[in-house]
Amino acid sequence: MKPTILLLMLVLSVTIAVINAEAFTYGGFDINFIGKAHEKYDSNVTYSKNKAKEDLITDLLVGIDVVKEEKTWEASLLGNLRQEIFASNRKFDNLSEDVTLDLRKEFTMYDRIFLNNSFLHADEPTTFDDASGSGDGRNSYCRNNMNLRYERDMSKQIMVSAEYTNGIYIHTRSGYTDSYMNRGGLSMMYMPGPETTFSLMYDITRRDFDAYGDILKNTALAGIRQYLTPQIYYDCMAGADFSRSIDDENFTTVNLMMALTDNFTKTTSGNIKLEKKYNDTFYSSSQSDYWRFSGTLKSRPLKRLAANASAYYSRSEYTNVGSTYEYFGARLSLIYDIRENIQADLSYSYSQKESGAISGYDKSVMSVGVSVLF
Repeated sequence: MKPTILLLMLVLSVTIAVINAEAFTYGGFDINFIGKAHEKYDSNVTYSKNKAKEDLITDLLVGIDVVKEEKTWEASLLGNLRQEIFASNRKFDNLSEDVTLDLRKEFTMYDRIFLNNSFLHADEPTTFDDASGSGDGRNSYCRNNMNLRYERDMSKQIMVSAEYTNGIYIHTRSGYTDSYMNRGGLSMMYMPGPETTFSLMYDITRRDFDAYGDILKNTALAGIRQYLTPQIYYDCMAGADFSRSIDDENFTTVNLMMALTDNFTKTTSGNIKLEKKYNDTFYSSSQSDYWRFSGTLKSRPLKRLAANASAYYSRSEYTNVGSTYEYFGARLSLIYDIRENIQADLSYSYSQKESGAISGYDKSVMSVGVSVLF
C-alpha cells in the first residue's frame, strides 16, 4: 500500500471525526475508526553504537475498534495498519500491522472463560521490554500470543483458574532463530478479607527454537496483595524456577516480584515494580540471570490535559557465554483533548543499551501528532 493511500484515509478520518464524534452500530456491534498522524525525530534509526543514523519519520496509522456486549458475554477486536516513511533512509520505510481479539463468556455466576489473541508484525521493538531483549540493529518480526483462561469461584473467598498460552515468534532477519512457546498453569486465590489476597501458582513452560532445541521450565510461586490504605497496596510473588537449559543442564533459581501501587488522587496514580528471575525469551535460546525495575506515573492535572511518565531498567547476565546486557529507558508524554474524540500529543523517549565495547546504542525519539476516534 502506498503511503499516499494511508494519508488520504487519515485525512478522511479526521474530516469525519470533526463532523461526527459518535461511534456507529451495525448488527449490535459498536464500531469506531481510528486515525493517527505523527512526525518523529529519531537520533538512531539503526540501533547502532558506531553506525548511528538520525532521521525524520512520518508515522501514519489507521485502525478499527469493534465491540459487542451482551449480558453473559462480550467481544472486542482492535486492528491497526501503520506506515512509517523515512525522510533520508528510505530503505527503512515499512508497513506494520497489529490485531488484538478479546472474548469473555460467563457460563454461570460462578465460572467464566477468557480468550485473548494478539498479533504483531513490526520492523523494530515497540516496548522497552522488547528492546532490552532483542539484539542491535533493526529486526522485522512477526509475533502471535494466544491466552485461554478458565476461572471458577469455589466460594466467596476462593477462586481457582486454569490457563494455557501459546506463542509464535518469527524473525525475518538472518542470524536469528524462530521460536515457539507453550505454557500451561494452575492458580488459586484466597481472599480472607477485602484488604488481603493470597495466591498460589504453578505452571510449565516449553520454548522450542528452530535448529537449537528446547528449554523446559517449571515455576512455583506464592504471593500476596495487601492494601495498606484504600489507595495504596503492594504485591509480592516469590518462589522458584526449575529449569532445563537448551544444553540439557538442570538448575533451580529464585523467582521474585515486588510492586507498590499508589492511587494518590482521583487523577494521579503511580507504580513501581522489581523483578528477579532466570529469564528465557522469544529472542534467544540462552537464558539469563535477570533483574528488572520499572515505574510509571500517570496524572491528569487539567480536565483536558494528561501527563504520563515511565522509567525502565534491566540487567541480563548470560553466564554460559560470559556476557552482560544492561538497558535503560525513560518516556514522557503529554496528551491534550482538543475535542471529545480528537487528541494532540507530544512525547519524548530516551533509551540506552550497554553490551560491550562494540554493541549497544543510545537512542532519543521526539514525537508530535494528532489522534482521532470516530
